[in-house]
Amino acid sequence: MAAAKTALRRHLLAARAGLSAQQRAVAARALRDTVLDLPQAQMAGTVAAYYSLAAEPDTHGLVYAIWKRGSYVLLPLLRPDSDLDWASYEGPDSLRPGPRGL
Repeated sequence: MAAAKTALRRHLLAARAGLSAQQRAVAARALRDTVLDLPQAQMAGTVAAYYSLAAEPDTHGLVYAIWKRGSYVLLPLLRPDSDLDWASYEGPDSLRPGPRGL
């Protein structure tokens, strides 16, 4: 099972790396629009989300749109002692690099 998971991960990472910037932007918009159309997202008072990095599927537009709708958005925060916590997203200017520069 672990070998299959590793192989699948490699395959998906390679496929993602092969996408052009335009293809990534289209995928990010599709992800954003799909999530925003969900009734659960439309009614959510609080949303725990992930703010993507590097070549990961771009969630920046999704996080921003959920916040602009008035939902309380929580993002994971890595503490200096490597514990995970949550931080309130208050717009793009509220983001700061964590202890590992992320």
